[in-house]
Amino acid sequence: AKRYQGINGRVRNLPDGTVEVEAECAERAPLEALLAEMHTGPSAAQVESVDAQWHKGPGKYTGFRVD
Repeated sequence: AKRYQGINGRVRNLPDGTVEVEAECAERAPLEALLAEMHTGPSAAQVESVDAQWHKGPGKYTGFRVD
């Protein structure tokens, strides 16, 4: 979706059922839109909580991948 344009990173399912997302973008707005979406998740998901941590740093990713 266009609102996530420019986001790079990865998402993966952990053995305990947690979904881990690492995302980075030059602009903050797409990351905030992604974070808002994570609070509801897809229709088949049951989101119990979201723990977000913001960090500044160099670009670690190119593109977005699902592990």
